[in-house]
Amino acid sequence: DVDLVVDVAGYFPSGSGYQPLTPSRALRRTQVGTEGVVTVPVLGRGGVPSAGVESVVVNLTAVQPSETGWLTAWAAGTARPWVSNVSYRSGRTVAGLAVAKVGADGSIAVFSRRPSGVIVDVVGWVPSGAPPTAVTPARLMRSSMGAGTTTTVQVTGRAGVPASGVRAALVNVT
Repeated sequence: DVDLVVDVAGYFPSGSGYQPLTPSRALRRTQVGTEGVVTVPVLGRGGVPSAGVESVVVNLTAVQPSETGWLTAWAAGTARPWVSNVSYRSGRTVAGLAVAKVGADGSIAVFSRRPSGVIVDVVGWVPSGAPPTAVTPARLMRSSMGAGTTTTVQVTGRAGVPASGVRAALVNVT
């Protein structure tokens, strides 16, 4: 049996403006404490233009956390959403992909629920006004599931994702 969590972070309409990059380290391993936040400048670095960027695609890594917790990435200077991009267990290095809007100062913020080393690699960016469209991350489902079961999660028409015209959604399944 597992506990299933599904959070939505955005969607890709047809004709996405996503610009992939050779991965670039935006934040080297930095120790972040309990409920700590680190600000990571992304505009003008590692192939990301210095203007005209709505969001970045990042690989977040929790390195040898001392307790079980999670990482969340979002636009610096805005309220932190209460969802996770990467969930981790004590002593295990775990990575996951996230899309984060860029704050007015050209940075993203990364929250760590419990003490952990944190690495941020930028792997792509999306121009302002171009798909994908990031939404404030929102929890779509939290449920216990038995072994061998399947569930369907409605994404379109919820949490800022349109009811039609959506090719794919950006979701984190934990």
